[in-house]
Amino acid sequence: MLTLLTHPGGHGMFSYGMFCTKAAYMLQMSGETWQREDFYDLPAMPHGKLPVLRNGETLIPDSEIIRRFLEQRGADFDPGLNEDQKAASRLLIRWMDEALWSHVVTARWHDEEGWQQLRSSILAMAPDSIALQVRDRLQQGLHFLGITRFDKAERLLRLKQDLAALETRLGDQPFLFGTQLTAADCSAAPMIEALSRSPADPEVVALAQSHPTLQAYANRVAATLPLEMPEAVAA
Repeated sequence: MLTLLTHPGGHGMFSYGMFCTKAAYMLQMSGETWQREDFYDLPAMPHGKLPVLRNGETLIPDSEIIRRFLEQRGADFDPGLNEDQKAASRLLIRWMDEALWSHVVTARWHDEEGWQQLRSSILAMAPDSIALQVRDRLQQGLHFLGITRFDKAERLLRLKQDLAALETRLGDQPFLFGTQLTAADCSAAPMIEALSRSPADPEVVALAQSHPTLQAYANRVAATLPLEMPEAVAA
């Protein structure tokens, strides 16, 4: 059986790692038989991060590489899409996986209120020295990417624009490319979910929750591809 090695979850989320949830959605969509395994030894992983799919003795890292593996086994993540739509989907996925991801990480690890929520819940058992070391490393990465060089007002404005654009793309359709789930939905829903829930900066959460169409959409994806939910992490 395939085993998805994933970050743990809580607060109603399958995983605190958006890409872990993305991979889980793709596994559900593929029809494969699989199981989850919460995993903590990141240095033992090929890229030092999760998700990783275990197939026997083989470890398959990264959600996009997992997608290719599943496609090679017959999965179709773009049912009914023409070539132009597939290209648009690819660009949309790249944008969500990078731009929206950076907003989530900033809201959790950089913004002080989000960090305090993270520290008291997910990282409650971690020694201060380790937690602060990880935070410092991530903040350096966010600065290198450029997002934290902007003040919070500018970051919130950009996120507002991004969410409005995604809402426009969705329109009155059930999913991003019509009536059927596609790979783009597997990326979008976890990002919306993570932006909308603790642990994250309250202003970011409020902004995400001010888009009820996107909230309903993320819930629809979750209901269509139901996942095994973990026990909530105590706040």
